[in-house]
Amino acid sequence: MDGAMDLSQEKRMSDTNLLEIQNCVLRFGGLYAVSGISFQVKRGELLGLIGPNGAGKSSVFNLVTGIYSPTSGEIIFEGTICSGLRANKIAALGIARTFQNVRLFHSLSVLENVIVGFNLHLTHTWIHAVTRGSKFLAEEAEVRQRALDLLKIFGLDTAANRPASALPYGSQRRLEIVRAMAVQPKLLMLDEPAAGMNTVEKDELMKLIRFIQEHFGITVLLVEHDMPLVMGVCQRIIVMEQGKLLAQGTPKEVQRNPAVIEAYLGRPVNKKPHDA
Repeated sequence: MDGAMDLSQEKRMSDTNLLEIQNCVLRFGGLYAVSGISFQVKRGELLGLIGPNGAGKSSVFNLVTGIYSPTSGEIIFEGTICSGLRANKIAALGIARTFQNVRLFHSLSVLENVIVGFNLHLTHTWIHAVTRGSKFLAEEAEVRQRALDLLKIFGLDTAANRPASALPYGSQRRLEIVRAMAVQPKLLMLDEPAAGMNTVEKDELMKLIRFIQEHFGITVLLVEHDMPLVMGVCQRIIVMEQGKLLAQGTPKEVQRNPAVIEAYLGRPVNKKPHDA
């Protein structure tokens, strides 16, 4: 779809849903990364998106955030069709994400990384910046203070002036989430945030995700391979396999689903290993 799509078009979604994926397909030549998947993300929920390697989870994230445009189907956010919009336009609508690999600006300080997130909402023009007028200076001071306040909430204020590269790995992951929070999202998308973390760091991450949802009232969509973390923090879970939706439900419902067990174990749940 055209990236210049009119955002004022008629509402297409229920008030209870923040995001809706409608029959989305993502095809690269003859390869289907996503094959006709449909699901909704409710306002205020903490939803997990899981599946074996290659299931299409990150491809869904890339579709929602504008890195890819769907081959067919629609993505609707707060009633607005956003399929095909550029990533910066989608971020401005209220969607922020992290990535599987930490993508901080390592040469910048911890504080400067968070300030970058706030830049999406700056109102001064390039003329104000060049002339360093009163509007620019006032907004720069306000953003700096808001960034410091956010770092304090997440326990990183004492490291504000340190290079981002000097932080321990778990703290770098935390900083990446804080930077995403600076975008002031309505939907926060976390792509394998526990990757590379030790047990203690994963426990802290679980507490952090719960805190974000409860304290800020932000809807969270989480892709993660760590099943104890997903089952411990998510209210509802979507399961993908080979680009398609395999199952969805509460953590208990998903854990008991024979199709999900087969997808992860490679055999039907009612068979013993020697019967396969």
